[in-house]
Amino acid sequence: MSPKNQRRTFISYSRTNKEFALKLALELRSSGFDIWLDQLDIPTGSRWDDEVERALEDCEIFLVILTPASSTSENVKDEIGYAIDNGKRILPILLENAKVPLRLRRFQYVDFTRKSYKEGVEGAEELLKRLIEEPTIPRDLAMSGAQMPVVEREEKEPTAEFKAEEVKKELEERQSFVAAQPAKLTPSPVPQKAEAPSASTNKKSRLPLVLGAAGVGVFLVLAFVVVAIMNRPGGDIPNTGVTENNLSVENTDPTSAPVMVEAEATNTLAPVPTEMPAQPASTLEPTAVPDTPSPQNQKFFTEEFDGDLSAWYGFLVDRRRDPNQPVIVNEQTIKDQTEEYKDISTSAQDSLYLFNIPRRQTTIYSFFDGFNYDDVRVDVRVDSRNINANHVTLICRYSETDGWYEFRIAHNGLYGIYYAKPNASGLITFRTIADGGSTKVKAGNAVNEYAVVCQGNELMLYINGELAKKDSDLLGVLRTGKIGVAVSALDSLPVLVGVDWVKISEPE
Repeated sequence: MSPKNQRRTFISYSRTNKEFALKLALELRSSGFDIWLDQLDIPTGSRWDDEVERALEDCEIFLVILTPASSTSENVKDEIGYAIDNGKRILPILLENAKVPLRLRRFQYVDFTRKSYKEGVEGAEELLKRLIEEPTIPRDLAMSGAQMPVVEREEKEPTAEFKAEEVKKELEERQSFVAAQPAKLTPSPVPQKAEAPSASTNKKSRLPLVLGAAGVGVFLVLAFVVVAIMNRPGGDIPNTGVTENNLSVENTDPTSAPVMVEAEATNTLAPVPTEMPAQPASTLEPTAVPDTPSPQNQKFFTEEFDGDLSAWYGFLVDRRRDPNQPVIVNEQTIKDQTEEYKDISTSAQDSLYLFNIPRRQTTIYSFFDGFNYDDVRVDVRVDSRNINANHVTLICRYSETDGWYEFRIAHNGLYGIYYAKPNASGLITFRTIADGGSTKVKAGNAVNEYAVVCQGNELMLYINGELAKKDSDLLGVLRTGKIGVAVSALDSLPVLVGVDWVKISEPE
């Protein structure tokens, strides 16, 4: 998407839906759209209302997430009114079944309640592209809430007779209602410094020219009352209108596990030591890490992967059948299905621990077998050697029987912290501890540094030097275990990730 054709999109939502808003914003940003979201773009120490008002003024597209909570939110109502009154391009997103505000009824929207998350995001992206590419809306049409199609409309100035007839009809329909209204008029609040006149105001202000001098005074009074009526906040209406690429709300975030999912657990295996093909010509930045003793005789150290992987072991996880029910593939299965798994490998090359995954929905876990750790900090430097989406996972307190803590960072900036636990039947359950998103993740062919701290019940995730999340496992069931790393392929292949180094240290 060419930057010259970009238009900034402002996302409006209720605080109840802040997690979905963040997730959608990061998805759209990763696709190249210029998105503004208060959670990502308001600097620390700034006044929230000033920054929101400034962003509303600067944006050209207004995306609003509709739920029962947002439909009753005064802030959201104010933002909707401001966006329509100032000619912004409008994109409603129906996240939950809710009454759609009257002023949004005319706009094409994306229905998130009927189809998959992926289809919904594609629908939102398609409508955004159309709003970005469509011609500029003339001011008088914009003020009335109209949106242009891809082919620009031919404008014709309404005749004076048409205007007079239209206003007269409106006055007759509203006459009995107007007589019962109080004298004091309260316009709908909008977050703007100076309220712009609406199209309906401009239309009524030309009535004296049409109706003649004899009726000027009467019609001026009536026109003023009509303007007040038309500016009253609209009531809610049932969901109607055209839908585009409907979206259902479901847990399909590639970084998140459901509250409880199961996977068949079997014997673990060493990483497959197949020979790697020639690698792309990309180079890593110089790594400044100190020389340290061998991991075999030093508990806290920096592993630089100089060719010896004997202290690392792991297993393969296959998520192709169902991403929410990953199957741990044992060594015998790999031997029996050599052709299917032969291209998946880990190896030490050029002082990198390389994870080569040419199969979709597949993860390789690898653990350091030297020591068990109680409180520990694990830092890694990883190089994504192609642009395909992937996950990098850091692990602490791993135990084959008791489970482990897993910190999963996605290619698009989303992350999750989970507790994984195998049960007596050999199945694994995942419990979500925390999730969120960060703009600090460098997407594409890039180098990132991640760190996790497991200290008592506290779990911390750092992304490129910044604390992204700090939470607690209130159950506190894990006390000690091994540390590890993992790399996952999603649906874009192949995935080739090199771990430059792993540093294991005591928390400060």
